[in-house]
This record gives sequence, C-alpha cells and structure tokens, in this order.
Amino acid sequence: MYTPLSEAAEEEGDFNVVAKVTQIVNRDYYTADIRLKDISKTTWFLTVSRRKFPRIQEGSIVKIRSVNIDTETERER
Repeated sequence: MYTPLSEAAEEEGDFNVVAKVTQIVNRDYYTADIRLKDISKTTWFLTVSRRKFPRIQEGSIVKIRSVNIDTETERER
C-alpha cells in the first residue's frame, strides 16, 4: 500500500512511496539531494547516502519503504 505525496503530511508514523527521480544533486562524497515527483504531481526532496544507494539515476522510478517526514528542517524552494 502506497501513500500519494500530496497526502503524506497527514500520515502518522511511516509510509511507503512510489515516485520518479527528477533531479539528483551530489552534495559531497557521501550524500546526495534527490527531488521526487509522484502521480499526484507533488515534489519532495530527500537526502540519501550515496554509498548506500549508488545506482539511483535521474528518470528512474523508485519505491521507498518506511518514509518518515522531517518536520524540523525547513527547505526553501
């Protein structure tokens, strides 16, 4: 069962997401910022470990299990 990103803010606890990677920005040797967009046309940003996920490419469809929302970090768009 998957949650659309447009409804994710109302979720309590963790949830699953299926989305398309639209942009990858490598911050340093260990981390990358990834922009995702799903079928609801909502865009979200992730920070992931490049060492743990070295094969992520722009344009690919990814399934992410057990997502939690970071409410402490605010990001300008």
